[in-house]
This record gives sequence, C-alpha cells and structure tokens, in this order.
Amino acid sequence: MRRPSPPAEGEAQTGPLILYSLLTGGLAGGAALLASLALKAVEARVGGLLGYLPPGPPGEGGLGQAFTGPSSPLLPLLLLPALFALSGWLASLPGAFPRARAYLAALVQLGAYSPLGREGLFGGLGLWVGEVLGKRFSRIGRVLAFAGLAAGLGASLHAPVAGALLATEMRYRGLRLEAQALAPALLGALAGFTVYGALLGYAPLVPVRAEASWGALPLGFGLGPRGRPSRHPLGSKGPGFWSGGLPAFPSPCATAFWASPWASPSSSPPRP
Repeated sequence: MRRPSPPAEGEAQTGPLILYSLLTGGLAGGAALLASLALKAVEARVGGLLGYLPPGPPGEGGLGQAFTGPSSPLLPLLLLPALFALSGWLASLPGAFPRARAYLAALVQLGAYSPLGREGLFGGLGLWVGEVLGKRFSRIGRVLAFAGLAAGLGASLHAPVAGALLATEMRYRGLRLEAQALAPALLGALAGFTVYGALLGYAPLVPVRAEASWGALPLGFGLGPRGRPSRHPLGSKGPGFWSGGLPAFPSPCATAFWASPWASPSSSPPRP
C-alpha cells in the first residue's frame, strides 16, 4: 500500500504562521495603544504649561484645538527648544537599547507639537515587536515583521487593510513577494486593530462622506461606446504595482463604468 506523501514545508507552517501572526499583531497593537496613551499624557502636560492643545483624531474622540495662551510669553521659547533638544539627546546617546530610546525621543517630539505624525512611531513599535518575535520563532520569523509593522500602521490609521497593504508596499516591489507577505500582514493588522480599538474605538480616524450621482450613469453609457481605455488604472507604472496592465475591456457596459464619475480621471475615454 502506497504511503501518503508528507505535507509540503509551506503547508506544514500554515498553522503556526496564522497563530504567530495573530500573536505578533496583538502585541504590536498593545504597544501602539500604550504609545497612544503616553502621547496623550505628554500632550496634556505640555498643553497645560503652554496653554495650547492640538486637535486630536476625531475617530478617537479628539476635539478641536484649545488655546488659552501661556502664562509667560517666554515659556514657549524656552520649553519647546528644550524638549526637542532632549529628544535629540535621547536618540543620539550611545549605549544599550538604541531603538527604545529612539521611540522615546519620538514620543517627546510628538508631544511637543511635531508635525511628523504618529504613524512612524506606531509602525516602528510594531516592526520592533515583529523582529523580536521573529528571532524567537526562526522558522517563520522573517514574515512576522510584516505582521507587526502592519499592526502598528493599521492602528495609527484606524484602517487595518490599508496598514497591511502599506507594510508590504514599503518592503517589496514584486507582486509575488507581496502576496507571500500580505497574509501575515493582514492577520497582524486585524489582530492589532482589535486590541487597539478595544479601548480607543473602531470608528474611522477621519469620517469622510462620499456621494455619487446616479444621474451621470446614462452619460457614461452614451460616451462608453465611442471609446474605451486600453489599460486599467492600476496598470500604471509605479513601485509595488503590476506594471503589465490589464487588457482592454471589450464590453460597452464596462467601458461605460470607466467613463462614469466613479472612474479615475486618467481612465476616461479619449476624446474624438
């Protein structure tokens, strides 16, 4: 009797890959949550001294900016340069834990009204968590960094799918390699946002309302048969996207869609 062949290496690692990607994403989401709470505390402390609170993310219950003015006009001129000097000193200190000091320096800068945004801090923390766990689980560790990075970016944007796509686009340019990293990135981003949003909410970071008029659809059907695009909009050349393009749409209905308001302006039919 013929014995069944053993499972392939990739199939044998599917279960651990899912488990460790979820674990990495959850821990990265927890790190992003702690960083967000620490950032709010630093902003409140600095804002209390300077009499100014910057606007917070609406998706996390942030309100508009508040300005009452500092107690002394010299206080901002002394405190803000001192905080930025402190952050630079922390990041440049020799010794152990350089990345931890760099993230602490970023926290101080963001609390001192730096316009750089929190995406770098949250993404860096997630990447750090993924790299640490990747060294612990060496068989699948090379992809756990994507799970951690995607979890941090997804938490900062309140968009886990966008965080996963951004994490893979930042590292890979080939579609095949992106597909290999996208699965752990999606798992990590979903787990991270689940942990992060449990305390700060799952609402969109910035609510956006988009409307489209159905009255323009007949115009699209009228213009569609007169011409059709030769390439899909995602076929444009650029890093991370498939540069081969897609074949032209032979259907007038599909062409009418690309001529409608939902289509990209670059994909509209050529003028006669």
